[in-house]
Amino acid sequence: MVFVDIDDTLWDFGTPFYVKLYTKGYNVLPPRLWEWHFAKGIVPIDKFYKITREVQEEQINYEPYAYAQKFLKNLKDMGYTIVVESNRDQELYFSTYKWLEKHNLIFDDLIISDDKRKLFNKNTELVVDDSPIVLEYALKQRIPATGLLFNWNKHLLDKIKLHKTLKQCSKYIQTNFIPKQIVKQHTVPAFST
Repeated sequence: MVFVDIDDTLWDFGTPFYVKLYTKGYNVLPPRLWEWHFAKGIVPIDKFYKITREVQEEQINYEPYAYAQKFLKNLKDMGYTIVVESNRDQELYFSTYKWLEKHNLIFDDLIISDDKRKLFNKNTELVVDDSPIVLEYALKQRIPATGLLFNWNKHLLDKIKLHKTLKQCSKYIQTNFIPKQIVKQHTVPAFST
């Protein structure tokens, strides 16, 4: 089972978020310069989450990253069960599902959570995310992790392979990971004497 994040993994959440923050009068740096807590002290936390939700509500109007469809197809072709997940309000489940459907993004399950780390279990084989908090948690749990490279997660490059594009990420996964169910199918049984 592979957990794949949505925001800044399958689509460019940062750009419309930046535009919305800027048009509401918040003088924040552009996304390419963001650290994880880039808005701390600039945007009140309640406004930050309100604007985050607004952008997620409008996600249906945005395209996924160019390689998102192929990325998920490659995971499925490898034999993975794909769980697409996101930290967002439960009320956004249906609109998120519609966005995935609209763009023919392959997945087996969609989970909306207040903390994606709670979702990982013994069946988690791989995590694809941009959040340094999620990636570091996966590391601590000894779950392989990868994702797209951003300013806010580049400090993890010595621990986790991060990529500039989903195409690079896909190639990395294809050459370095095999789903457990595939390994089990090809295990040669031991002979008894």
